[in-house]
Amino acid sequence: MQPSQNDIVLLILITAVVIAVLAFFLISLVIINARRNARRQIETIRTIFETQEEERKRIARDMHDGLGAQLSAIKLYVGLLSEPDKSVNTTISLHSTKTLIDSAMRDLRMITRNLLPRTLSEQGLAAQLSEIREVLNETNNIKVIVSINNEKFRFQQEFEINLFRILQEMINNTLKYAHAKTIHISLHLDKSNLKVEYHDDGTGFDIASVKKGLGIKNIETRVKFYDGKIRMESSPLSGTTYTINFALEQNSKIYA
Repeated sequence: MQPSQNDIVLLILITAVVIAVLAFFLISLVIINARRNARRQIETIRTIFETQEEERKRIARDMHDGLGAQLSAIKLYVGLLSEPDKSVNTTISLHSTKTLIDSAMRDLRMITRNLLPRTLSEQGLAAQLSEIREVLNETNNIKVIVSINNEKFRFQQEFEINLFRILQEMINNTLKYAHAKTIHISLHLDKSNLKVEYHDDGTGFDIASVKKGLGIKNIETRVKFYDGKIRMESSPLSGTTYTINFALEQNSKIYA
C-alpha cells in the first residue's frame, strides 16, 4: 500500500521538527560552551591582572620597607660622619655604613632578579633555580635542594618564565607562612612528560578549611594555560607538596 500524500507531508514535518529540535540543542550547547569558555578567559585575565597588581604592591613594599629604611639609615650615618663631633666613633660608623650598603645591594639584586630574571632568559630555568638556591642558602635560614635530571633542557622562553613564576610563588609562600627549614625542588624530564615536584617541611595547613588565595589561583591559572595538571597536598605539621605534570607531546605552547 502506497503512503498517501498526507502521510508523506506528516513524515516530512516530523523529520523537520526533529532536525529543528536537534539543531536547537546543538546551538544551545555551542552557546553554553562559548559562554563557559568566555567566563574562564575572563577569570584568567582577572587573575593575571590581580597577580600583576599584587606583584607591584609587593615590590613597592620591598623597596619602601627594605631599601627605603636602609637608605635612611645610611643617610643618618653619613650625616654623623660629616659632622666634626669627637663623640662619634668614626670606625664604628664607617663599618655600620658599609654593612647597610651591602645589605641594600643584596636587597636590590633580589628585587632585580624577581623583575628581570636575566639568568633565566640567557641560560635557562636550571641555571636560574641554581642561582635562587645559592641566594637563599646564603641566608642560613633555609636550605634549598634542587634536583634536575637534565639541566640542558630548554623550552619556549614564555613557558620557562611562567614555570619559574610558579616555583617563585611557591617559594614565596614557604618563606612567608611555612616556617620551613628545607625546600626540595625536583624537575624530571622524559620524552613525553615534564614532572615538577615541590616540597617544604613547614607547618602545612588544612586544605579543606583554607580558602584559596591569589597566589594559589595564580599557580593554577599558569599551569592550566599549558594544559598541565597540578595536585597540592598539605596538612598541619607535615609540610606542603605540589606535583605538576605537563604533557610534552604536540604541545606547541611548551616546545621551542
